[in-house]
Amino acid sequence: LVGQSLVLTAARTLMMWWLSPWRPAWSFEPTAVKELLRFGRHLIAFNAVIYWENNIDKAVIGRLIGSTSLGIYNLAERIIRIPSTNVTGFAGAVMFPALCAMQSDVDSVKRVYLRSNRLIALVTFPMMSGLCVLAEPAILFVLGDKWRSAIAIVRLLCLAGMAQSVYNTAGWIYLSRGRP
Repeated sequence: LVGQSLVLTAARTLMMWWLSPWRPAWSFEPTAVKELLRFGRHLIAFNAVIYWENNIDKAVIGRLIGSTSLGIYNLAERIIRIPSTNVTGFAGAVMFPALCAMQSDVDSVKRVYLRSNRLIALVTFPMMSGLCVLAEPAILFVLGDKWRSAIAIVRLLCLAGMAQSVYNTAGWIYLSRGRP
């Protein structure tokens, strides 16, 4: 697996180097470094907040209820994140550059952002609803009876997954406008 990953990365790099006329050059501009640091420090702070927002529940569950309950909760959370993370991540790869390109036209940004959120909801809400309904047979078939206690948690977290798939996109607007 490691070798495959290394070969794939090397092949991609060589293909880009061969197909692209651009070559990197060493240049140092203190003003550019300052600008990147100013942008980056806010992004680092934001990512730290998001990290704790995504993990504080696990710390509390592990500390107060125990490792078995934490394992069940962690599995349930990973299951419900699959649809929303994949759909929102795929959309973000397209939407972020598009929003950057139109950042000066606020009305267009608003219209495109809201339309993309509707499309994300159109895809993720039925997926989460289906997962909620089919949680029991899916978990029992794929993971077995020992994970039966995760079914109720998956069903509960599906509601959070619906909201998460839409509100996690808010960062696109800030980042595309250069305001992390």
